[in-house]
Formats: sequence, C-alpha cells, structure tokens
Amino acid sequence: MAEAFVPAMIRAKWGRVIAISTECTMQCVPNQSACVSGKGGMDRLPRVLAREVGQHGITVNQVAPGWTVSENRPEAGRPESYLNAMPLRRWGRDRDIANIVAFLASDLAGFVTGAFSPVCGVNVIPAI
Repeated sequence: MAEAFVPAMIRAKWGRVIAISTECTMQCVPNQSACVSGKGGMDRLPRVLAREVGQHGITVNQVAPGWTVSENRPEAGRPESYLNAMPLRRWGRDRDIANIVAFLASDLAGFVTGAFSPVCGVNVIPAI
C-alpha cells in the first residue's frame, strides 16, 4: 500500500502513513503462527519506512489494537481470562483505536514517527 501512496506524499512534501497491526505479534499466541508471522514482518516495515521518507515531511507510525468490542462485535464470546489479565480490566472500543489514529494523522503528531502504539489496555508492553 505504501508504494501506491508514498510517491504522491513525497511530491507534496507531506504525508501520514498509519499501519494497523495487532498486539498478537507481541504475545506469541499458540495456533496463530500464520497471523503472527505475517504481522511480525509488517511490524518492522513502518519503522524502516519512517527513516526512508522522514526527510520528505512524511510520518510513518503503527497502531496495534488488542481485542475490541463494538456494536458488531459484542463482548459475548470473548474469553474472560483475557479480560482478567488486562490491567485496565475493560475491553477496547472502536473509538479507542480511532482516537489514536486521528491523533497520528493530525498535525499534533507532526514530530511522532516510527512509533509502535499498542492500544490494548497495557496487555502488552513493547520493549524499547
């Protein structure tokens, strides 16, 4: 996707790339090897791309949501053990993810690039 949009951003000397991943890449969840390995490769791309295109006024960041609930995805069927293991003790909501994406897309985040932002109620904490 970046290949499709970044050239126009370079010409404009401004842009925001926001990749959506998952917290699962940091958890090494059993029986999720295909998902975790695919997303794991994607986890490094935004960091490298941030270095490549930063000189053109483009920021590149990544958001890694945990399990969320919404009108279409209610709490029913979600494992209680997952919820109990989360320090914030609540499910994420669509707006939790939307809020950080809106921030990263805004001028307020003009100096934030190469960031990996888990939005998962501190269920995982990335190493720095």
